Amino acid sequence: MIERYALPEIAGLFTDEARFRAWLEVEILATEAWAKLGVVPAADAVTVRERADFTVAEIHERERTTEHDVAAFVDVVQERIGAPAGSWLHYGLTSSDVVDTALSVVLVQATDLVLDAAAALEDAIRAQAHAHRSVPMAGRTRWRERSSKGSPRSTIDSPSTPWRVASCGTPPRPRAFSRWPSSSPTGRSTGTAR
Repeated sequence: MIERYALPEIAGLFTDEARFRAWLEVEILATEAWAKLGVVPAADAVTVRERADFTVAEIHERERTTEHDVAAFVDVVQERIGAPAGSWLHYGLTSSDVVDTALSVVLVQATDLVLDAAAALEDAIRAQAHAHRSVPMAGRTRWRERSSKGSPRSTIDSPSTPWRVASCGTPPRPRAFSRWPSSSPTGRSTGTAR
């Protein structure tokens, strides 16, 4: 993520601290689910929820030894929890189970922030449209100016116009301009601008 372009709310979701917190919640929820199924003792699941914690510095330090971010994370959190409850952390899970699930949660959170920002933008645009609804402006359709009667103005696409816009529903591009209208009064053939 490029810091100068990142909104603080979204950037905050992608820090190491936030990433590891998301992993931790996935790990805890998995342990609690195993407890509901009777695989993990209920008391151990409670202990996992209460004691599970870490510091980013501890994880990075451990990663120098393990050379694996999830393994380092699990080691640090299991030590914080202590035995025997800590041994149930990461039970039945792969690294991808934890990382992919946590990333999905974070992406939903980021999308919620973007949708909230888009709704605020829509409200701001609507307010500006209402505030300036009486300001006259040129109407355009298919990137061509239109008259109040709905037909093209006489100066647009007329034989006397040296450049005319090709009639298509997309914004004009350099190749969408014809140098001379097909019914050119000079008798020149229609060519495409390059």
